[in-house]
Amino acid sequence: MDTPFRTWTEIDLDALRGNWDEIRAGAGKRALFAVVKADAYGHGAVTVARALSDTADGFAVATFGEAVELRLSGVTGRILILNTVNEAWFGELIAQHIVMTVFSVEVARKLNEAAEKAGEKAEIFLAVDTGMTRIGLSCDEDGLSEAAHICSFPFLTPVGIFTHPACADEPETRFSEKQLAVFAPFLRVLEENGIVFPFRCFCNSAALAHRGAWGNLCKVGLLLYGVYPSEKVRKSIPVTPVLSWRARILSVRTVRPGTGIGYNHTFVASKTMRIATVAAGYADGVPLSLSNRGSVIINGQFAPIVGRVCMDQMMVDVTGIENVAEGDTATLIGRDGSMEITVRDIADAVGSIPYEILCSIGPRVTRVYLRDGNIAESHSAINPNIR
Repeated sequence: MDTPFRTWTEIDLDALRGNWDEIRAGAGKRALFAVVKADAYGHGAVTVARALSDTADGFAVATFGEAVELRLSGVTGRILILNTVNEAWFGELIAQHIVMTVFSVEVARKLNEAAEKAGEKAEIFLAVDTGMTRIGLSCDEDGLSEAAHICSFPFLTPVGIFTHPACADEPETRFSEKQLAVFAPFLRVLEENGIVFPFRCFCNSAALAHRGAWGNLCKVGLLLYGVYPSEKVRKSIPVTPVLSWRARILSVRTVRPGTGIGYNHTFVASKTMRIATVAAGYADGVPLSLSNRGSVIINGQFAPIVGRVCMDQMMVDVTGIENVAEGDTATLIGRDGSMEITVRDIADAVGSIPYEILCSIGPRVTRVYLRDGNIAESHSAINPNIR
């Protein structure tokens, strides 16, 4: 692809929409929230949300700043923050009609006071801890009492409740079943006491793909971007990777035997070699631990990374690859010819997970959005004037 950028991701909006349609089919008639936290796992939250705004039932983020970014960018749908926010932001949260997660009576009281002061009600979701041990009301009598108290505040409108599966990406589903076995009765007791939530959610990407949908809302993140949460889960929903990552070749040179390459000379040429310098480094999100062990693809062939990954560049061995020249493209993630490097390939190589690899792709990497194979738009977080 002809772009002027040193390094860029290509984000296929057609693949994104195709994945959404497959997930929608797998979820049946349940509502779907697109999880776009962490800049949509590196894909660009605003553009992803706009691309799905006509079909998504809502969007889920992690922070107040992420929510406001969507709202100020023209996203009009329901935006859920999957956590509480500092009370200093309550007034703006209410004014922007952003939904906050609540799991504390004291936080609910303060939010209710802010809503009363603003003269309008604030929508909330309740979080329940059924085994993740992260956030949420305890799934017991105390938790039920707190939930009832939270839902009694006159200026709060409880629209949803969720818990989070801790082990849904494992082949064994017993712990997920155990979580549901306590969550479902928790909801039933609340309903018997007149507290009914329009949205009831257990499923994330792993739970939906592996065990099927439960409740009437699914929050979908990694699966939406075409990556399975684990190789251990059932691939019951077919998806296509949305993101590819490319970078320019800055130089190509021939080095003699004994030449050290990169910082600390962790690689020394044992023969005459052709070395290409690629314009991406750990400041862009290339894991340092790929040094002397990872590869890129150039002209349809794998080119091993040699020496330490630098902050802004890395060196690769192109000795056996013909016609490599300055300005050519190296593929860090994605397909080139018959060869492919997946997000999971990189995660497995460095002992990480796909979530971290995607979220680590930095703001210096220009996001290029494709429709029908053509560039629809591009964005640089470092310089918004670069399009």
